[in-house]
Amino acid sequence: MVYVSILDLNGFLLGVALGLRELGHRVAYHSGDEGLAADHTVTRMRRDLVAQRLGPQPGGPDPDADLLVVCDAFADQLRAAAAGLHDAAPFDPAHPLRPSLNPCVRGARAAVLGELLARARGAAVVVDGSDACAPRPAAFDAIPGLVRLAREVEADAAPGGWLPFPFLYHPVVLWMEYLRPRSEWFVPLPVRLRRWEWVFCGTLSHPRYGGRRAAAVRAMEQRFPRARGLVMPEGCTYDRVLAALQSTGSGLDLPGAGELCFRLHEYLALAVPIVRLEPFSHVVPEGLQRLLRATPEPELLPTPEDVLATYAGSYAPRFAARVLLRAAGAGAGSASRAPVHGARC
Repeated sequence: MVYVSILDLNGFLLGVALGLRELGHRVAYHSGDEGLAADHTVTRMRRDLVAQRLGPQPGGPDPDADLLVVCDAFADQLRAAAAGLHDAAPFDPAHPLRPSLNPCVRGARAAVLGELLARARGAAVVVDGSDACAPRPAAFDAIPGLVRLAREVEADAAPGGWLPFPFLYHPVVLWMEYLRPRSEWFVPLPVRLRRWEWVFCGTLSHPRYGGRRAAAVRAMEQRFPRARGLVMPEGCTYDRVLAALQSTGSGLDLPGAGELCFRLHEYLALAVPIVRLEPFSHVVPEGLQRLLRATPEPELLPTPEDVLATYAGSYAPRFAARVLLRAAGAGAGSASRAPVHGARC
């Protein structure tokens, strides 16, 4: 058993923390928003997951853990600061780890996170959960033995930089998977009715997408004019989303602000074959890459059973947890830190 202490400042690692606990490891998970009001349903779901699956979380991040993991949206913060975004967002310098979009949070957190990682007695990992893949902070380069992972890494990135950690989990799907009976949200495959050839249940109009998603939907409709498609209205209830996704032959995957999108987790967990018109230019797990298709034609799609098998073997939280342990063990083995012995991949 490995004792893993996680400081997750943008929520990116909650799925991985659940996967680590599922594998039998001890996990101390801190998000930086402890003690603040949970004024959003998704926030309450996240806290339910932590409370019921990870247990009480006393104190703060522990540098004496076998593995210390720190996660934030470093590239997004640098990009926002360069563009002068979110200058008016609330920020309390006395509490730099609390959630804030203000670019000042980056400088205030740097000293705290750098000192924490430098004190790690076991293996140490920093994870960039940003939508953006650049720029990366250089401050972590000077910490001996520190393993640097990132959600978005270009497939042709030069060696020696941040290593890919391409896993993104929808908090609502995690809540269903870990806290609700499967019978409440998963329609058995033999009784599903296919009303659509493809479906998309996500946001199209947000300014950060710059019209790219809407253009991709139009391209889908033009390329496959005879395929019955459904774009669910934005803001519809999640019950309607679940019903639509489990009555379609495929789900359309569109990049968000980054290339990975919450839709991937939805499709994989719900056994929905994935259609993606443009290939990924960032690293994704090999198993997932083999699953993707550029057409909704039924005879060319993988089976729902194949989708579930790929999820379990290439993307589920348990798999990502193993990838994290392996990366931490490899980094620790080449430095003076104690090695991490995790589950085999």
